Amino acid sequence: MIITSAIALILILSIFSSHLRVNIDSKRKLFLVLKPITIISIIVLAFAIDSNPESRFSFYIKSALIISFVGDVFLMLKESKFKYGLIAFLVAHIAYSFAFIQGVFAFNFYLLISAILFSSIMLVILGNSIGKYRLVVLLYVGVLTVMFWVGINRYLFMRDQASMLISIGAILFVISDSFLAYKKFRNNNPKCEYIILNSYFIAQLLFALSLK
Repeated sequence: MIITSAIALILILSIFSSHLRVNIDSKRKLFLVLKPITIISIIVLAFAIDSNPESRFSFYIKSALIISFVGDVFLMLKESKFKYGLIAFLVAHIAYSFAFIQGVFAFNFYLLISAILFSSIMLVILGNSIGKYRLVVLLYVGVLTVMFWVGINRYLFMRDQASMLISIGAILFVISDSFLAYKKFRNNNPKCEYIILNSYFIAQLLFALSLK
């Protein structure tokens, strides 16, 4: 019951955060408070439900969540801090990747090729618009691609509930980052934030729930 209530609260915070982000001009201060509260709530939930806190899987998942919080803070600051936000999430994805390969001894390389193809298409769409961020964006996309691959691969190997949550979370994270990149570099449509934030928070929530 408590976990269900916590999940419901996080989902409400996510929806409210995305609404505030779309209407950022009039609600900026509230958004700057609510977004960190949402990810902090997910971190608290992860620590509370963790069934095996001594495992490497647990360590990497919780580390990635905390690093994601740092990335969120950077992304909410001035434009000059955007690069640091990307770097923080790059490190978070590395941590997630290490978590997702724990106990996995087989890898589907056809899935990797599909993931690389999708990432390549996204980079073509972004084109020269990434400008001065080219190096960090390329590194980020590479790491995100690996995270997506090992996240889906974990489910293909383990076929349990936790790995299913991880695979869905990996897909949602890619959706969130794809829309974020498109909004940032190609079309600054504020309504994209509904997809960006909700898919992001739900992905993080699913990663946290995989610890149960």
